[in-house]
Amino acid sequence: MGMTCVSCEKRVETAALAVAGVSFAKAEAARNRLTIGLIPAASQEAVVEQVAAAVTAAGYEASSADKARSLPGRDTVLAIAIGTGLAAAFFALDRSGLATFAPGRGATAAALAASGILASFHCVSMCGGIALSQALRAGSATVSRWASLKSSIIYNVGRISGYTAIGALVGSLGSVLDLGPRGRAAVMFIAAAFMAVMGLRLAGLMPAPRRRDGSVLTRIRDAVGSRAAGLGPFAVGLANALMPCGPLQAAQAFALASGSAVGGALAMFAFSAGTVPLMLAFGAGGSLLSRRFRSMAARAGGVLVLFLGVASFGRAWALAGLGIPGSGSPITLAGTAGTVATAAAGPTPSGTPPTGGAAVAAARDGYQEVVFALAPRAYRKIVVAAGVPVKWTIRAAAKDINGCNNAIVVPAYDLVKDLVPGDNVIEFLPDRPGTIQYSCWMGMIRSTIEVVAPDDPRLGPAS
Repeated sequence: MGMTCVSCEKRVETAALAVAGVSFAKAEAARNRLTIGLIPAASQEAVVEQVAAAVTAAGYEASSADKARSLPGRDTVLAIAIGTGLAAAFFALDRSGLATFAPGRGATAAALAASGILASFHCVSMCGGIALSQALRAGSATVSRWASLKSSIIYNVGRISGYTAIGALVGSLGSVLDLGPRGRAAVMFIAAAFMAVMGLRLAGLMPAPRRRDGSVLTRIRDAVGSRAAGLGPFAVGLANALMPCGPLQAAQAFALASGSAVGGALAMFAFSAGTVPLMLAFGAGGSLLSRRFRSMAARAGGVLVLFLGVASFGRAWALAGLGIPGSGSPITLAGTAGTVATAAAGPTPSGTPPTGGAAVAAARDGYQEVVFALAPRAYRKIVVAAGVPVKWTIRAAAKDINGCNNAIVVPAYDLVKDLVPGDNVIEFLPDRPGTIQYSCWMGMIRSTIEVVAPDDPRLGPAS
């Protein structure tokens, strides 16, 4: 039937109960099933047909149990193929560096916006009636067509504002919950798991959980919605941010994983902006798209949500200081592995850092020094000797610092360093040979510190 959440269940039940002859209706998203009870005098065949039509009009697919068991899964397979193709395209954008919405975040922001576009087909089923009501309220015979369109625009501005505000709030919560790099990694792992599960549900590959009626949050949401209805389209749009919508909750999980108010707000803004075109068109003039197409698009959006969950898992993996997966792994999506060639030497006598390969430490008076210049989308691999204090200098030009690469995290040594224009010095003592992972504060740009024996021939000459 295409149900993915509690609100879907309620919409289906409401549609069924509106049919004459229906005395009881129970929708179960977990089983994708609607059970109805009939009054004694009702004709079963006629009522079932009317219920199917009502459920279809509400934006869901409906058929008898026998027919449902015989339906092929072609739509689901096609939706998964479309979603997978889009995910692959965003992966390619990320690896190529062509997505430049913000350095290091382009493909992720684009994927969130695309998820919003696909989720908007689900939004039309869930909130299309609300959007249409705001336009119709302004579109009476005495009001111009522009007034109707204006009302729809105001409603959608309210939606974006509400989603963005909640994104900032949720992102701030992620920041408050930050207990250092490993604490942020734990939050990201949880958010990634939630997004993956939600993506599977939206794609129709996993049943939704059973509903619990009468919760405090449900009552609060209903009260806020009723109050907002009397305050105009902007307030109604703001209240929409409280809807228990599957795609919306997945985007909120991504905002939580961002660990900052700005990151959370940007994530929710990108997602909500993607939902606007279809919601605006529907509110202003109704929908010309078939329900089957809307269902397929929503499922394809679920695949993209799953893709974002996997990307967040990769970021959490990096922040936890775990090994970097192979460059071809989807876990590296939304993260740029640092250059790992080992051909370069240490800093030149003039102090200019090398420009290619690994930055190799050179011995000084009782310590070793390694220097490299910051790049917008990558960190250099560095090679240092075990047992000798390290003075690691990152030379950052103001133009190369962005919201992703502006802080270095080394979980193994519990180091966090904010980067500013000029020389940024990090000091630590590598105790034994091995490979240490480090990344940006978001886990999106990653590289390694290779700790070698003091007599390793790759080390720079003493000076």
